[in-house]
Amino acid sequence: MFAVRRVLRETHDGAINCVTYNPHRREFYSASADNLIKCWDTETGTFVRTLEGHKGWVTHLLYLPSLRQLISCSIDGKLLCWMSKAGGSGSKNEKSSAYSLVDDGDLGTPIHCMAYCERRKLLITATDGTLNLYSVAQAEHRKIKVNLVSKVKMHGDIIRCLLIIDDRTVLTAGYSRYVGVYDLETEKRDRIATPSAGGHDGAIAAMTYDTHSARIITGGYDRTVKVWSMPPDGRLLQSFDNFPESVTGCSCEMFSNRPAP
Repeated sequence: MFAVRRVLRETHDGAINCVTYNPHRREFYSASADNLIKCWDTETGTFVRTLEGHKGWVTHLLYLPSLRQLISCSIDGKLLCWMSKAGGSGSKNEKSSAYSLVDDGDLGTPIHCMAYCERRKLLITATDGTLNLYSVAQAEHRKIKVNLVSKVKMHGDIIRCLLIIDDRTVLTAGYSRYVGVYDLETEKRDRIATPSAGGHDGAIAAMTYDTHSARIITGGYDRTVKVWSMPPDGRLLQSFDNFPESVTGCSCEMFSNRPAP
């Protein structure tokens, strides 16, 4: 069972859109509709610093442990990389200037989510229905650089959720109300979890994957959570209905102790 250890209040001036964890510094980052990223000490919950650079809602954060880099994206269309300056104290008084900002490009369209494949050194961002695939490499001065490899049209509307499974299968979901499937090797595109197959009646706002049982879990604005088998069949296995509010986040922990079928 999980227990709430600490509640942080008055953290942002807008809704918190996402969080991510930095195991090397034992910090976590929160990103908000106030255009800011804030850093917090994991053990104490103490505020550490603010990262300023985006001019729109920060929609997703991604920490890459192997590269020790934090990447953020926003509705301002920017993909930013944050790198701690050598000799930074990491103290509460350290300004955001202690982080060097790497502007990896301006796509000119909102970026809603990201995913990274370590084995392929591939960063994928999702915009209004399209995936942007970037190769990732280290550059000088501990920075990283990205190069656009390809664009893949997956949906006709906003992509809110993006997962990479088994270093090959990309899953996408969002306002189109289905789960898109893209094979990185064959470049084949497919779709599962459609409304006609028992899918969501509203936008899909959350998606996760249970590695133990090989199940996809989705949550939506229709206040339901649904469990699906992996493609190619993508069958609806279970549905949890009547949540009091829209489901904007989900976790697969409830399946972790169940034996795989």
